[in-house]
Amino acid sequence: MEKQTVASAESHNQEQEKGLISRRKLLASLGMAGVALASSGLIAGLPTKAYAASPDNRAKVKDLMNQNLVVTTTVAALRANTQPVAELVYFVKDSGMEGMFYYDAADTSTQDNTGTVLVSTSGARFKRIFDGPVHVKWFGTKGDGATDDTASIQNALAYCEDNRCPLHFASGTYLITASLLIESIDIVGSPGTVIKKGGDHTAAFHLFLCGGESVTIQNVIFDGNRDSLQSHWRFKGNQFDFKTVNIINNYAAIKSYAGNTLIDNCLFRNIHGDGYFGEGNHTVFIRESRFENIAQNAVWTWNCKNVHVHDCHFHDIGILPEQFYVEGAAASFSGTDKWNHEYGDGVYCFAEKGTVANNSFININRIAIVGERFTAIEPEMTVSGNVIEHNHPRLRCNNPASSMWMEHVKKATITGNTSRFIQRDVHELIVSDITLAVNPFERSEYTVTGNISDSSGFSRAHASSYVVWTTPGMSCTISGNIIRSKSDQGILIGNANANNLIISNNDIINFNTEPSACIKLVQGGTGPFCKNLIIKDNTLKQASHSDQGKFYSVAFAHNDPIDLTDASAMVSGNNFNGGKLYIAASAIEALSIEANRNMELIEMRGQDGANKLIIHDNDVNDIVLNPLTGSNKNAFITNNYFKSMYVNGIDDIFIQNNLIRTSSNGIYIQNWPYLNHLIRIVGNTIDLLEPFAKGIYLDNVNGEDARMTVVCQNVLLGNDKASTVGIKWSSPDTVNTPLFSSNIFDRVAAEVERY
Repeated sequence: MEKQTVASAESHNQEQEKGLISRRKLLASLGMAGVALASSGLIAGLPTKAYAASPDNRAKVKDLMNQNLVVTTTVAALRANTQPVAELVYFVKDSGMEGMFYYDAADTSTQDNTGTVLVSTSGARFKRIFDGPVHVKWFGTKGDGATDDTASIQNALAYCEDNRCPLHFASGTYLITASLLIESIDIVGSPGTVIKKGGDHTAAFHLFLCGGESVTIQNVIFDGNRDSLQSHWRFKGNQFDFKTVNIINNYAAIKSYAGNTLIDNCLFRNIHGDGYFGEGNHTVFIRESRFENIAQNAVWTWNCKNVHVHDCHFHDIGILPEQFYVEGAAASFSGTDKWNHEYGDGVYCFAEKGTVANNSFININRIAIVGERFTAIEPEMTVSGNVIEHNHPRLRCNNPASSMWMEHVKKATITGNTSRFIQRDVHELIVSDITLAVNPFERSEYTVTGNISDSSGFSRAHASSYVVWTTPGMSCTISGNIIRSKSDQGILIGNANANNLIISNNDIINFNTEPSACIKLVQGGTGPFCKNLIIKDNTLKQASHSDQGKFYSVAFAHNDPIDLTDASAMVSGNNFNGGKLYIAASAIEALSIEANRNMELIEMRGQDGANKLIIHDNDVNDIVLNPLTGSNKNAFITNNYFKSMYVNGIDDIFIQNNLIRTSSNGIYIQNWPYLNHLIRIVGNTIDLLEPFAKGIYLDNVNGEDARMTVVCQNVLLGNDKASTVGIKWSSPDTVNTPLFSSNIFDRVAAEVERY
């Protein structure tokens, strides 16, 4: 429906418009023949059958033209027409602008918009007769990739905005030299519809600049003409021995302030800036679109409420060219200077709620998916079903680089994603896969489940596959993931003050030949590390067994022991595949190590030890409990299978029902520092496999009171090996002797030995 724009002719035009509306409804049923008949004023005089017949029986335009009801003309001829006839229909035959027009004698003021209203030199207004979409070529666009179509497209957009109707683009390349202003309308392209940026590298403008209530853009290719701009960049400064550059004169294919923006089945390519930049949008929905060769970021949203990116493809985002210009001077990525671009995100989601699902990201320079905020909103992010691949020699970022990064996000669910690291530049700094960074919320919740992260074939070692920087009140579950990691740590937990940390049912293989860990916890902040920590039912493996001595399956360690003062910690049911458990803690409230398999070592070193330590039902070679300056207050070591155990500094220790097969010292307790300690070694079976092996060795060279030590009901098997000793007691004669009772000695060289 055409919009009447002249207030001075309101009453007359209202009656005319009513006629047009009625006539159009009738025309829709009559077809093209009806258009001509209605325009000629002959409908009332024709038989009813003329418009009641089936479409196949209706009159054709050529027949009506033979009846002199339709005049064939051109746009130029209409504008030159000085004797218009209201009873005729004028058929414009100009290519792309074809259509029917009628002369509106009552209108003397509507402006010529080149598409739906043509004004002759005599002032006659010819108006297009149509019932359906508005086509951009009506307004004079060429779409030939050479003609500047900016003004013509803007005229079409203005008409559609005024009349609240969609604008259709035919196939073709529409060259523009300024931003097209889109206000509350829908853009619908055809296969091969291209909006192409004109001008050189100094011309920085957004191809589409959107506002209003709602904008929909479908089936459009945005070509930023980046390749012809020689990729100009700005020097930002040196950082970490890298020369950092930013985009100069950047632009976005689409910049949107619209309340709601839908991007559907579009292609963004060769953009020297951002693909889509949304600010303050209520809802952004981008689906089934492609982003290729984008210099800055593919999708960047800022202070939005809802952002959804589904089923899209992202390829080569933020990558420096091999040859480029910095401040007008030629530069080379492979030259002596180490250039890097610190940006290049796939989807940057700064929104209250964001969903990034079922997309593919290939060669993203910085981070494929970012969830973040800097205002008072409390973001929630869902990242699921995405495929991310790093495989380009010019991926170099110092910001750092990652596959997924959640920061200042209150709730994040990362599930079912697949990441592959194949190649990035060797000079690049820290690289990780999934990073959960700090947030300011009193309560936050992160869930990382069912993801596959594979860097086993990566061109170099990297920092960590998963990085979690905990904050007060955080609850984090990392469960059911497959990690093939060529990194220092498969999962790195850092900082302090988390509420709950659960790492369970993950399958982790570390391919780094340097000192590394499958799971590592480090103290990066102050205060207690965690209240509830569970590491359970994981499969942990070091791929290179020749480096097994360097490898810890699980390590609670860094430069300083971590603080587990208030923590209840559990390491349970894991398959260590010959790896080690290392615990360096300033203090632990309660620690349970239970039912783990194939462990090389349980090693605990700390300042104050644990208030309650339970080690039971583990299959482990060696156990070392050695607080540096303090002690384990209560320790229960029961029902384990191991080769040897070394203990130094425990107030109250209970060692019972273990099966020990040793070639050296089965149970070795040395230099306990506190009086009134309790040591109970009861019901263990110790098999001495080699000469000089000792079943139980109590080394009391400090001369502490040993009256609270009980060694009873143990079975010590010497196997006729030379110089084996069942129990060795080393203490000055003045110190009271422990109680040795009801132990069974079989084929040992010496049952009890003192000196």
